[in-house]
Amino acid sequence: MVTVVGGVKTLPADDTVMSFDSIDRVAVLGAGNMGHGIAEVTAMGGYEVTMRDIEQELVDDGYEQIAWSLDKLEEKDRLDCSDRKSVV
Repeated sequence: MVTVVGGVKTLPADDTVMSFDSIDRVAVLGAGNMGHGIAEVTAMGGYEVTMRDIEQELVDDGYEQIAWSLDKLEEKDRLDCSDRKSVV
């Protein structure tokens, strides 16, 4: 089931619907507080992620925030160097 503006639309339960297993790339629109966080956890989940925003500077800031967050996770021993390399 997919929620759409104005109601709920039921999709067919067959192979015409994309499954989570078939997703390997994700685009995050907006690199602000939520956007860079979504991009970070999605990348940590093993997906290839692209962040987009209205200005390149905002995307660059988003990547800086991700780097800062990964630094903090490493400091707390919640992320090792090899895992970090797979995220960035």
